Amino acid sequence: MKCKHIGILLTLFGTLVLASCGEPSTSTSNSSPTDISSSEPEIEITPISAIREMDVNAEVNVQGVVANLNYTGQSTPYVVGFWLADATGSIYIYGESVAVQVAKGNSVILSGSKAYYIPENDTGSATATGYVGMQQLVNPQLIDLEATTSAIPETAITELTIAEISDIPLAEDITGNIYRIEGRYHRHDYTSYVNYTADDLNRVDSLLAYTQSNGKDYYWTDPYDGKTIEMLIIISLGKPGVGQWRMNPVAFFDEITVAHLQEAEYGAERALAEIAEKYEVETTKEVTIEDELLSGLEREYTSTSPKVTISQSEGKNVLVFHVAVLGTFELTATATYQGQSASASKTIIVQEPNDYDAITLYEAKTLEDGAVVTVQAIVACVTYKSSMTKQGLFLIDETATLFVYNGSATQANLAAVANGNKVVVTGTLTHYIKDAGNAAAENYAGDWQLMEVTLDNLDTNVYELPTAPIIESTIENIVATPPSTNISSLMYRVAAKVVKNASAYATSYDLVSSGDPTKKLPLYSQNSGGDFSWLDSYVDTYVYIYVGIQNLNLRSAGSNWRGLPIKVLGLVEE
Repeated sequence: MKCKHIGILLTLFGTLVLASCGEPSTSTSNSSPTDISSSEPEIEITPISAIREMDVNAEVNVQGVVANLNYTGQSTPYVVGFWLADATGSIYIYGESVAVQVAKGNSVILSGSKAYYIPENDTGSATATGYVGMQQLVNPQLIDLEATTSAIPETAITELTIAEISDIPLAEDITGNIYRIEGRYHRHDYTSYVNYTADDLNRVDSLLAYTQSNGKDYYWTDPYDGKTIEMLIIISLGKPGVGQWRMNPVAFFDEITVAHLQEAEYGAERALAEIAEKYEVETTKEVTIEDELLSGLEREYTSTSPKVTISQSEGKNVLVFHVAVLGTFELTATATYQGQSASASKTIIVQEPNDYDAITLYEAKTLEDGAVVTVQAIVACVTYKSSMTKQGLFLIDETATLFVYNGSATQANLAAVANGNKVVVTGTLTHYIKDAGNAAAENYAGDWQLMEVTLDNLDTNVYELPTAPIIESTIENIVATPPSTNISSLMYRVAAKVVKNASAYATSYDLVSSGDPTKKLPLYSQNSGGDFSWLDSYVDTYVYIYVGIQNLNLRSAGSNWRGLPIKVLGLVEE
């Protein structure tokens, strides 16, 4: 990993001052901190970097420069803390009473107690990933304040790429670290909030800003939206459910021009990333010739090995991996952009299939609740909880379909899984019931699920979905099925009209019967419909679609099934 300390140019002083002018306003009350006179005992100052090795609740005195402020308040942001940097590093100071007295660039001496912060809904996944939380000092007491403006110490800043930061596991605590990065900065407008990302020059890796103010605390960064630029950021905390770090933007510098050759180099690496590193069965992989992330960039593959056959057809590279002869071979991807070409290679392994002692989904569904099973299946669709955290999988094999649900303790197990992947997972069979009284009244056994799975193997190839277990039906038949006939975790092929219901606060989707427009199947989303935005091009259109039954919206009477859209197969001809 590249790790190079850099200095802050004299221009940083101006940047910090200008940036702070546009940040959310605070009611700063500069009360008088304790003066340090020569007659008083000298205060022992702890280097900020040394705090990481100390136990929780350790009491320390620190001295540094206020690197950035942190806000909360969804309607009106107000300051609740700040990051303090010395020559050795940076740490978050949590305490509104002190935070309202300081400004960006002030020099501060304070005392505090070491602690870690983990949002309540992340505690389970934090334990599973070894994430200790956001390092901070709590209960701060202000000892001295110089209301001047100073630059962040140059040795507190490390130069890394966004990709390099993203590769750092959450078990390696980097919260509070300050980085100088190059990336593409973007504002993202959602139904009820705004957020911001810094995307690596490779167009793949990304850092999401951490906001407690629906993005309003970062409105001052809007002039940089869409720019490729040098930035100064702080790693605020981790999101263990998705295995990603969150950032706090500090300052922006010069815009960057990415050379055509550099784009080609990134494109070649992206093309290689499309190909799995191991193959166990004869596999055909199709990759579009034109890069999906950069229009005009084209890629092709070459190899001298008979273990792979490569051709091009209908705008796609077609690679067939042969497994009759085991071993390794080299595959090269070449990308061309605006007349500039670059290549990258990697070693592919052809090996015998592993025996995971897995059973079929049909066999699993014959067992009693509480049985721990290992299954191998294709991911028909990934499901999400709030903030687009992967939480579930709709699985399919040649025999049956089954829904997987992972709670906060095991969500991180699903972070790398994508639609079409083949997985081997181990989990516990259950019928989930949210309300026992309503379930009894409706004679409902519960949502059929495989709970809290571990990921034993991930094959990142994209496989076609088996059709044998998919049931031909209609929306009328599905919605008319009583709760006593449990259809949760089943998958259907139906003809339906896609309907979008949008308001100022949320968006939802329904599948409406092609035969009876009064009959509709609501689609279940925990992201205000954001995870179903891929349906937008089909809104108000009749389509053939695969839909899984994810759960029953359970009531004491009149419960209704809720679906998960999986794949649009085509338009219904009138």
